[in-house]
Amino acid sequence: SNPVPADSTIMFVHDETSLPATGQIAADGTYTLMMEGGDQVPAGKYTISVSPPSSEISEETNMDAYKSMMEGGAEATAPTGPFPEKYQAAETSGVTFEVKEGPNTFDLDMKDEA
Repeated sequence: SNPVPADSTIMFVHDETSLPATGQIAADGTYTLMMEGGDQVPAGKYTISVSPPSSEISEETNMDAYKSMMEGGAEATAPTGPFPEKYQAAETSGVTFEVKEGPNTFDLDMKDEA
């Protein structure tokens, strides 16, 4: 599986409060979650999503995909970005993590089951 591109954003959304904690993913795949206002990330269950860096989803790519779709080209699929699209929304990622008191490490393995 491909590593997540640097500058992707990982988001943990708290199941009860819906408050998001986000982090920028570094080139080595590590990230540090931050809450709005720099607060500690509260313990609890989170649903996780990842957004590719905006540079990965360019207007151009979308235009090309649109053009080839209109021309009935073989590439009639929308650009999915650098990893499976389902991970880009908490509703579809199916990835959850329980944050406990103290330091937490969560390694997200985005497999493409399709």
